[in-house]
Amino acid sequence: MMAAWEQDEFVLDPSRITLSIVRTGCDGDTFERQQLMDRYRIQINKTSRNIVGFMTNIGTTRSSVVFLVEVR
Repeated sequence: MMAAWEQDEFVLDPSRITLSIVRTGCDGDTFERQQLMDRYRIQINKTSRNIVGFMTNIGTTRSSVVFLVEVR
């Protein structure tokens, strides 16, 4: 990763998670409101028709990400 920061024009942000919701049958706004925010109190940073985007912070554990993925 350090080589990418020094040599490339861009790098991927390891603190962001993009989750595809195509198989849920919901659009991003519906999935965000009905499933994640209302039901599980998970905050969303960005939605589109087929994805929801999340930002993590220092201290986010693997089990937190697993919980997020299992919600769908």
